[in-house]
Amino acid sequence: MRKILLTLGAIGALVALPGAASAQAYVGPYVAFHDDADFGVGGFVGIPVTEIHEDLAFWGDFGYFFPDSGHEDRDVDYWELNANATFRFPLETPAFTPWVLAGLNLANGSVGHDLGESGNSSDSDTEIGLNLGGGLNFMGGPVQPFVGVKFELGGGDGAMIFAGVSFLLQVANQ
Repeated sequence: MRKILLTLGAIGALVALPGAASAQAYVGPYVAFHDDADFGVGGFVGIPVTEIHEDLAFWGDFGYFFPDSGHEDRDVDYWELNANATFRFPLETPAFTPWVLAGLNLANGSVGHDLGESGNSSDSDTEIGLNLGGGLNFMGGPVQPFVGVKFELGGGDGAMIFAGVSFLLQVANQ
């Protein structure tokens, strides 16, 4: 648990640093399908880092998945915490904007076993890996639907497709 809190604190610091100089942020929910962890839901925050490049942003997210263990006596939990840099490629058409992402993935899987009269047993594993992927934002403006795909190398170790909606928030400069 201590590792998780330290990681959340580090990601919070990363979010706060570019946010102090940024005038806007994007937040929203997403749904996902992971090839190993099945269906998931999550939320994200995206902060443009225009001081470096107008199309660069930091994207932090947390996703919780509902894997099917295939066994009645086994309870499986899986979640991920991601810190990514995204770079968008604006096109002249306002219908959609492609983007790529790269970053870090912290994945946690745990399994609980019901051993009947012998009690319960559990096992948990947390790993760090890399994310590589991309997607499309649709329409411009304060509300943007998006779709994407990412490949996790280490950590979550698999492929994930996701879709969601981002909402523009205005953040006061400090």
